[in-house]
Amino acid sequence: MVRIYIGVILFFVAATTQAQSIKKLKRMKTASIQNASVDRLGNFFLEFSDGQIKKYDPDGKMMARLKTQNLPTLLEPWFHPKIFAYYQKDMRIVNYNRMFEVSDDFKLDASIAIEPTLVCPTNDNRFLVLDEADLSIKKFENNQNRVLNEFKIDTTHWNKHFQFSFMREYLHLIFLLDKNQGIIIVNELGKTMKHLPVKVENFGFFGEELFYLLGNKIIFFDLYSGNTRELTLAAGKFGIVTDERIFIVNEKEVVVYQFNPDKPDDKE
Repeated sequence: MVRIYIGVILFFVAATTQAQSIKKLKRMKTASIQNASVDRLGNFFLEFSDGQIKKYDPDGKMMARLKTQNLPTLLEPWFHPKIFAYYQKDMRIVNYNRMFEVSDDFKLDASIAIEPTLVCPTNDNRFLVLDEADLSIKKFENNQNRVLNEFKIDTTHWNKHFQFSFMREYLHLIFLLDKNQGIIIVNELGKTMKHLPVKVENFGFFGEELFYLLGNKIIFFDLYSGNTRELTLAAGKFGIVTDERIFIVNEKEVVVYQFNPDKPDDKE
């Protein structure tokens, strides 16, 4: 399995990280990019302002394309070969196959949530929904239209102006990205386990670490020890890092690097 780091990135090796080899492979000119993500195999996905979503292999060759009227509120291709998409406006959940052919398309039942801001898949083939009406998270099964588990998020110490943009389940924790609050980590009872008050576009995971971009540095935060390490990188709006590639994504350009974290740095 390809290990993934996703974030807004810029690259240089800090003294706190392992030696690595980096070589620029290609520069891709594109239309206006709105978001970037990656699947387990290291294929990356770009969402464009004209409603297109394109899937590329690790060398930047386009593999599939989807044209939508509106981009999804949340796109999650991690659970290969499924590509998950949630469209908040229509309360629709769509599962595409690896070529963007629809394999499942259904509307979120109104009994599940009043204001379903975000929906994401879980590791056990269920779904989490963030209901912003009462700031609760509910786990549900579509085939039964029933809530399996529900809890309210503890927001005692938060600014109440929420702008949630992403949600992900990982290591039995739930990670929320809010434009005002930063990254919020809660357990399955709703208790806040950690709050990282950073303004970032996205975050990702590498083993037991969470990472995000802060300024021109990617900070790796160990979810168990709380230790951090850093990488300083070259300018970009979004970034994807795998064990084999680094993709630096600007508004209309993607730079593809060959990346080997186990070899000495010979960056070009």
